[in-house]
Amino acid sequence: MFEKLSDVFTAIEDEEYVILRNYEEFDNLGFLTCHPDIDILCRNREVLVEKLSLESRRKKEDGIHYKLSVAGAKVAVDLRCVGDGYLDTTWEDNILNNRVKRQNYYVMDEENYFYSLLYHVIIQKDTVAEDYVKRLQSMSEEASISYSFENKEDVLNSYMADKGYIYCYPEFLGTIFHMERVDQRLVEKNVVKEWKRKVYALYRSMGKRVKTGVVKNG
Repeated sequence: MFEKLSDVFTAIEDEEYVILRNYEEFDNLGFLTCHPDIDILCRNREVLVEKLSLESRRKKEDGIHYKLSVAGAKVAVDLRCVGDGYLDTTWEDNILNNRVKRQNYYVMDEENYFYSLLYHVIIQKDTVAEDYVKRLQSMSEEASISYSFENKEDVLNSYMADKGYIYCYPEFLGTIFHMERVDQRLVEKNVVKEWKRKVYALYRSMGKRVKTGVVKNG
């Protein structure tokens, strides 16, 4: 549908959104190799879906996983929306309110980018890409933030506490959420959400065991 990536952002230039990460690779569609999707935080998910004519990547639309066509290539788009628990709601608001323009699209300011990427690495990933390790180190040095990969959890915990943010349970149960890695005093206290994630994790675990033949009928 779009001849080039810049056309995508022209279509939503009047909307409140930010690219969450990896926009450094947009110039040559390099993200299709290193990080094959565009991660967006927005204020109004429905409007972006309509303006970009996004198609669901799942059989049943889940409000997150979409795709669009750019220069003949299918590009994955992950949409996050304020209040979805991907990050603390107050933090998501802060990110959108302090966004900055880069070329013809919006990104986070320096502080929010560093700490949200740190959050992504610690909370939302099972394994950490090497380029993220290098990028975090470089970003911390440029922003004069006292940081090392070895003490990354302490750095994030301190930031979350100072800002009054909490580690929220994501609304979408499939979103990775490693709360065991952080200060438990800062984790959202919600019995229902915690129970739902435990049930979901058990369901996924049983599904994997069935696929690998660990669980057999009879």
